[in-house]
Amino acid sequence: MTGGSSTLDNPNMDHIVERLRTFPTPLMTAFSDSLHALEATDDNDLMIHWAEEGIRIAQLSSRSWEVAVEYFRATPSIIGHIGEPHLQRWIDCGTELNEESPVMAAAFFRASPSVIPRISPRQMSLWASLGKGLSQGTWKSSTLATRFFDSSPELSEHLSFREIDLLVS
Repeated sequence: MTGGSSTLDNPNMDHIVERLRTFPTPLMTAFSDSLHALEATDDNDLMIHWAEEGIRIAQLSSRSWEVAVEYFRATPSIIGHIGEPHLQRWIDCGTELNEESPVMAAAFFRASPSVIPRISPRQMSLWASLGKGLSQGTWKSSTLATRFFDSSPELSEHLSFREIDLLVS
């Protein structure tokens, strides 16, 4: 933002900060740290949308605030790779995973900064679907899907997306 003022001092952010204060402290910390990194975009509408989506994620279930922490942490690293047009798709992927398991969704967001630069924006949804497909509604399959996302940075470093798809299949 221009003039050295912080986005947190922006009146448009007041309601967001108030809502974030109702969650555990790590959520506000992750938001603040990421907000400062995103200020370089100088796009207030994007930042408001990003913050509101984080709050929406945090409200989905009792453990979703942990998912929102990972969402806020990951955004500064991935926004340059996927750009604004694909940001909502990434958010939607994590939100859908959250419906299945907050732990799985947190792993998806946590792995995103390492995986997203190695895959195309189209493959982003497919990557999320691969993990979701491993989860069959049991704690064991949910754990497997979470481990898939946790291992995805290493997998994507050594395998093509097609090879990862074949491995999961």
